[in-house]
Amino acid sequence: MAEHVYIVSGWKNRYEPAERLTNGSKSALKFVKLNVFAPKIGPGFADLMSHGGLKGFAAFGLFCKMLEMVGANPRDQRDGRILDHLGQPADANYISRITISRPSTVKKLLGILLEVGWITVGPEAGERRAGVGQASPDRPLTEQNSNLNSNSNGSVGDPTARAAAMLREVGLSEADADPLAKLADGNVERVETACRNAKALRSMHKLGSLGGYLRRAIEQGFEPVPAVAKADSEVEGRAKRAEEHAQAVERQRVDRLNLRQQEAEAAAGKVRDLATIAALGPEEQKRIRAVAIEQTPGGSLRNRMRHADPESNRLLRRTMVKLIEAKQAPRETQEVGS
Repeated sequence: MAEHVYIVSGWKNRYEPAERLTNGSKSALKFVKLNVFAPKIGPGFADLMSHGGLKGFAAFGLFCKMLEMVGANPRDQRDGRILDHLGQPADANYISRITISRPSTVKKLLGILLEVGWITVGPEAGERRAGVGQASPDRPLTEQNSNLNSNSNGSVGDPTARAAAMLREVGLSEADADPLAKLADGNVERVETACRNAKALRSMHKLGSLGGYLRRAIEQGFEPVPAVAKADSEVEGRAKRAEEHAQAVERQRVDRLNLRQQEAEAAAGKVRDLATIAALGPEEQKRIRAVAIEQTPGGSLRNRMRHADPESNRLLRRTMVKLIEAKQAPRETQEVGS
């Protein structure tokens, strides 16, 4: 069980609708409200983007999904906590599964949301029973998990209770699920794989006895069937491509920022150079310019100045400023015609 739980900040005041707006319904929400600032940008979103850069957009999308995860609970269990479909605190691995993202990416986005205060973390507040209407990777977030709402003995932190909840969700009765959950001896991953395999085989009309298959799968530790393995591979592939795209976009953003910084530094340098040169009188400027041209090795600057390209002008300014600052402009140099 996770040692802490992510919590949407100010859920009750910001997102929980008044009972009159839901006709007194105590079931899951069908919609979650967001403040409308368009076409302007709200202060919270501006703060998010300033902290996250382009990742702020992804963090905003993740936050909206987290609102759905809270809203999928019945009213008396909506307290802002982000929980999985078994009522346990949802960690980055679980959130990455239901958003088809990499855990490392989700962790970065959660960090941004924590920095701006859109979510907080708190201790896991006691035991919760399985079946609070949370989303699972196989169903929409707004769909109520009626199978998991059946009575369950023990805490959701108990691996046997978690395994029993998974088995009931896939279609076993409580009388059949509890013995199989005990048979798993705490190996929840083996039960999860067995249940996912059973769902895949059933959808392809290749599943005989549900109970018999689950028992064999749990006893022998079946590997994911090809359909499940393919689905996992596709999810991983999409997540990898999405992360690579995000990294490419981030690199482009950094390159643009660096280019703008270089352009700003060049512009500031030009202003300083021009101010240094302008501080001289017209005759002194003309003399320094002639010296700068003459001191360029091989007369390359003299030849380039005929074309008056920007790089020649920059080089001339820099040379003149260096001469002025070093006070190395010899007075006896012959004036060169323009």
